[in-house]
Amino acid sequence: MIAIREQALRFLARREYSKAQLRNKLLAKGWDQEQIHAVLEDLASNKLQDDHRYTAVYIRHRIEAGYGPRRIFAELNKNGVGQFDQALMDENDPEWIERLKTVWQKKFKNKIPQDDKTKFQQIRFLLSRGFTPEQVKFLFTMDENQ
Repeated sequence: MIAIREQALRFLARREYSKAQLRNKLLAKGWDQEQIHAVLEDLASNKLQDDHRYTAVYIRHRIEAGYGPRRIFAELNKNGVGQFDQALMDENDPEWIERLKTVWQKKFKNKIPQDDKTKFQQIRFLLSRGFTPEQVKFLFTMDENQ
């Protein structure tokens, strides 16, 4: 039991992990499911592993990397964090438009699309980054009005 706890702590010393990610890493190392469950409960009760902390760090990191709310939400679900404070990632927050504009400016150097092909390329890129269609539409209508 001590060895599995030490292994889990070594993982957590490098970076935050969700409970599901940590469980999968320990399973891959060949540890018993019941022992893993007991260790994860112990780590959570001692605040050494916390899904809320992991989520906050992950969201901040992905926002800084230029990703939108839908992509971040999908990645969190994939990483085993299905439930979290939605206030951390409100799609209607005006900050998302500013982040979207920053990503667009960085990628396209403020080049407003002159034809449909270029516009669709830019839209596809922004949607693949996880921004909502409404946010992307607002960005392009905002640029047309300026």
